[in-house]
Amino acid sequence: MKYLIIVKDPVTGERLAFYTNWFSAEYHYKADYNMIAVDLFEQLITFDGETWKNIL
Repeated sequence: MKYLIIVKDPVTGERLAFYTNWFSAEYHYKADYNMIAVDLFEQLITFDGETWKNIL
């Protein structure tokens, strides 16, 4: 799997994480879920679905 996705359920506040091979901000990013996407291959992270930053 290429991406690790971390979300926070807006109703319960529960944090959940899952792996996926596909991530597109246009189709997958949900701001109300406080989504964080981690590209495990490129070692990048995004907090807004658009701007990718290097993981230090």
